[in-house]
Amino acid sequence: MELAEHLLTEMDRNQQRYCLENAIRLCDQVTNGYGFGEPYYIILDNDALNALQKPNIYPERYVALIILFRIIVKQGRDFRVLINPAIFYEFNGKILPQSETEFCNILDEITRTVSHTQVPAHTTGLSTFKQARSAIKSIEHDLKEIGAALIKIKERDWHIDCQRDSIIIPLSFIARENCPSVNIKYFSKFQTLRFLESVIESKIIHNKKNESYIRKYLRDEAAILKSKMLENKKGKITGLGDLSILSLCDMTRQFHNDENFTTIGVTFDVRLYGILSTHSSIVSHSDPILLGGETKESIGRKLGDFYERGQKLTEANKAATDFFREFADCLREMEWVKGAISSDLKRIFTD
Repeated sequence: MELAEHLLTEMDRNQQRYCLENAIRLCDQVTNGYGFGEPYYIILDNDALNALQKPNIYPERYVALIILFRIIVKQGRDFRVLINPAIFYEFNGKILPQSETEFCNILDEITRTVSHTQVPAHTTGLSTFKQARSAIKSIEHDLKEIGAALIKIKERDWHIDCQRDSIIIPLSFIARENCPSVNIKYFSKFQTLRFLESVIESKIIHNKKNESYIRKYLRDEAAILKSKMLENKKGKITGLGDLSILSLCDMTRQFHNDENFTTIGVTFDVRLYGILSTHSSIVSHSDPILLGGETKESIGRKLGDFYERGQKLTEANKAATDFFREFADCLREMEWVKGAISSDLKRIFTD
């Protein structure tokens, strides 16, 4: 009997329900990128790594992850777990390794932790001790930049007038105009600025001196959710792993950039899960056709591009749907799962 099977049988009904619902939620995250380019690089956040490293402390999460990866392995597709400097740094308690031996020991520990998934572990930005230190120093630089920007935003009074010449200006536009500049070296500058802009939007929405129409009708729940991704607590930025995962696992960006591989974030954090989901709603588009100023060849090329992207998206959606169905079928057939859950819990997979 393997550890996951033993842990599942030892759980009470509420723990089993929580565990299996988590497994389904993890599968849903994988479907966000399934059907795009292979290989699939799964990036586990720190909570997931902690669960794999300490199964007796986080049994429900550990079993949920094992269920997910056991079914992934059965698919026969090219899945890998990716370890990058941000994940490495957070796993090590946000401490910069001081020697090559220390660096290698930490990397070995993460690799052993990931080995529970039975999926190959790959690294990026961690080939050498020198490369890792350089990347982590860039991360620490970025955290200081983000921290300084958050202080500027916090200190400003966000009592504003959204009307200009009787036109209501979107809060996203106002946030972009007033966002502090940052010099980013490691993280995605685009995603960093979008995060800071979401913080400004949230500040405007929650400023009681602003008009009620601003606070009610211009409210963007997605921006408010994203504004909580990073926090400045006593001069220390928390949530750097979330920013790293969002930077790499934005499905909209990956689809439109025609990547020949796919990075997929896997997390137990409901907030990060929600943020990633908002970046997985993909709409196919092409370059605009300027009526009267386009050649037949140019119009044909753009229409062809639009059709090709539409086909790609349709095929990816079908593959994702098929994967989720296969996941549910495999789950029903896993003897050690069936043996642990009672009949009423089985409704989770038939609803």
